[in-house]
Amino acid sequence: MEVGGTIKGGVVVLDAPLEAPDGTRVKVEVVDGDETPGEWVKAFAGCVEDMPEDSSVNYHRTLYGNRER
Repeated sequence: MEVGGTIKGGVVVLDAPLEAPDGTRVKVEVVDGDETPGEWVKAFAGCVEDMPEDSSVNYHRTLYGNRER
Protein backbone atom coordinates (compact mmCIF):
# COMPACT_ATOMS: atom_id res chain seq x y z
CA MET A 1 0.00 0.00 0.00
CA GLU A 2 1.30 3.45 -0.84
CA VAL A 3 -0.11 6.78 0.34
CA GLY A 4 1.40 10.18 -0.40
CA GLY A 5 1.73 12.98 2.09
CA THR A 6 3.53 16.15 3.11
CA ILE A 7 5.66 17.08 6.11
CA LYS A 8 4.03 19.89 8.12
CA GLY A 9 5.63 20.96 11.37
CA GLY A 10 7.71 17.78 11.51
CA VAL A 11 4.66 15.54 11.16
CA VAL A 12 3.65 13.53 8.09
CA VAL A 13 0.18 14.62 6.93
CA LEU A 14 -1.28 12.03 4.56
CA ASP A 15 -3.10 12.95 1.35
CA ALA A 16 -5.82 10.37 2.07
CA PRO A 17 -7.02 8.49 5.14
CA LEU A 18 -5.04 5.36 5.91
CA GLU A 19 -7.10 2.55 7.34
CA ALA A 20 -4.54 0.89 9.57
CA PRO A 21 -4.75 0.12 13.27
CA ASP A 22 -2.89 2.23 15.82
CA GLY A 23 0.63 0.96 16.32
CA THR A 24 1.06 -0.10 12.70
CA ARG A 25 4.68 0.47 11.65
CA VAL A 26 5.22 2.47 8.47
CA LYS A 27 8.19 3.36 6.29
CA VAL A 28 8.54 6.95 5.07
CA GLU A 29 10.57 7.60 1.92
CA VAL A 30 11.44 11.18 1.02
CA VAL A 31 11.02 11.70 -2.73
CA ASP A 32 12.58 14.42 -4.85
CA GLY A 33 9.65 16.52 -5.99
CA ASP A 34 11.73 18.37 -8.60
CA GLU A 35 12.06 15.34 -10.88
CA THR A 36 9.76 15.46 -13.90
CA PRO A 37 8.12 12.30 -15.27
CA GLY A 38 10.42 12.56 -18.30
CA GLU A 39 13.50 12.62 -16.08
CA TRP A 40 12.23 9.62 -14.17
CA VAL A 41 11.65 7.64 -17.38
CA LYS A 42 15.03 8.70 -18.77
CA ALA A 43 16.70 6.76 -15.95
CA PHE A 44 15.47 3.57 -17.65
CA ALA A 45 16.65 4.50 -21.16
CA GLY A 46 18.89 1.85 -22.64
CA CYS A 47 18.24 -0.82 -20.01
CA VAL A 48 16.53 -3.20 -22.43
CA GLU A 49 19.05 -4.46 -24.94
CA ASP A 50 17.29 -7.35 -26.68
CA MET A 51 14.09 -5.84 -28.09
CA PRO A 52 13.18 -6.50 -31.74
CA GLU A 53 14.12 -3.58 -34.02
CA ASP A 54 10.47 -3.04 -35.00
CA SER A 55 9.22 -2.79 -31.39
CA SER A 56 8.13 0.82 -31.74
CA VAL A 57 5.94 -0.04 -34.73
CA ASN A 58 4.70 -3.43 -33.52
CA TYR A 59 4.57 -2.61 -29.81
CA HIS A 60 1.32 -4.55 -29.39
CA ARG A 61 3.09 -7.74 -30.47
CA THR A 62 6.11 -6.99 -28.29
CA LEU A 63 4.05 -6.19 -25.19
CA TYR A 64 1.05 -8.47 -25.59
CA GLY A 65 2.08 -11.16 -28.07
CA ASN A 66 -0.50 -10.02 -30.65
CA ARG A 67 0.05 -10.49 -34.36
CA GLU A 68 1.63 -7.76 -36.49
CA ARG A 69 -0.60 -5.05 -37.92
